[in-house]
Amino acid sequence: LVTHWITDYMRGVNLSTVGGSIQGLLPPSTEIPKRPKTPRFEEKLVIPANAAHVYTECARIWNPIHTNKDVALKAGLPDVILHGTAHLSKAIDRIVNRLGGADPRRVKAVSCGAFGANVLMPSTVTLRVLSFAEGMVHFDLLNQQGQQAIRDGLVIFHPPSSKV
Repeated sequence: LVTHWITDYMRGVNLSTVGGSIQGLLPPSTEIPKRPKTPRFEEKLVIPANAAHVYTECARIWNPIHTNKDVALKAGLPDVILHGTAHLSKAIDRIVNRLGGADPRRVKAVSCGAFGANVLMPSTVTLRVLSFAEGMVHFDLLNQQGQQAIRDGLVIFHPPSSKV
């Protein structure tokens, strides 16, 4: 039904497989062959002060750096931060509504090249659609400070006429 790729950063871990390379196990690249100088369009997304608490409870992802200021500060963060998957879902929602006919059934694949800069709350982030061709939307998301919170984002749509 679904192929779910997830990558992690692990310090000091040797990535290998029994008898060969991991290259065949990696997800397809999401890089844009030639990054445009200006985005196709930009859209501001408002992140409310309670976004991390709501997302934590709804997604059932409990990590105290997202909801407990003391824990976030002890971890070296400037404050509680929004989950990467929370701002990814906000970006995808806006892309589906604007470019996918507001029909989430048309989404064939979603990929996030990397989560980067922190998203604090409340704040306003900027969704930048870098290219949209042949059903593929390349995007990134900038935090309020203009830093990339999502790099090399990709949404691939089924054609509008296909039965999904």
